[in-house]
Parts: sequence; structure tokens; C-alpha cells
Amino acid sequence: MKRTIWPLVFYLVGFVGLLLLVCFGYLKPAAEALPHATGHEKLGLVAYARLLMMLTLFVLFVGLLLMFRAHRFFLPAEPNKPTKYTDAWAEAGKRAKPEDFKEPE
Repeated sequence: MKRTIWPLVFYLVGFVGLLLLVCFGYLKPAAEALPHATGHEKLGLVAYARLLMMLTLFVLFVGLLLMFRAHRFFLPAEPNKPTKYTDAWAEAGKRAKPEDFKEPE
């Protein structure tokens, strides 16, 4: 339980920080400029706000997946296969040639 609480706290703090950055960095100035904008400028502000929202949500979703390692549920790992051990002495006996065993003169 201890190990899972800290990533959650860091994620939530990062979420609040990112949300405050987006709100005070873009949305508040855009909301103040909206009454004085023309029709074309309003469409541009709406488009930028939607793009920023989608980017923010994507970053938060990817962060959530990475933090909880949710890929384990969607892409389970292959089961481990037993290791195939080869007999080194038998393999050496197959490769050896009789002339290799001559006694030195």
C-alpha cells in the first residue's frame, strides 16, 4: 500500500499543476479577450482551446497509464517457457574428431 500511494499523490499534484498552468496561462487570457474578438477570432480561440484541452487530456491519460502500469491488463506478458539446457559434454563429443586425441610425441 505504501508503494502505490506516492505515485498517486505525485500524479494528482502534477494534474493540479498542469490544470492551473493551462487555466491561468491560456484559458483566463482567452476568456478576457473573447468579448472583444471578431467572429473569425472567436473561432480561432475555440479551436486553440479545444486543441489545448485534447493535448492536456492526452498527457494526463498517458501519465495515468504509465503510473499504474495498466498495459499489464491489456497486453499480458507471455508465459515463461522452461529453459532448454544442452549437454555441453555430449555436444563436444559430437564435434570432436579422432585425430584431436593423438598423444604428443
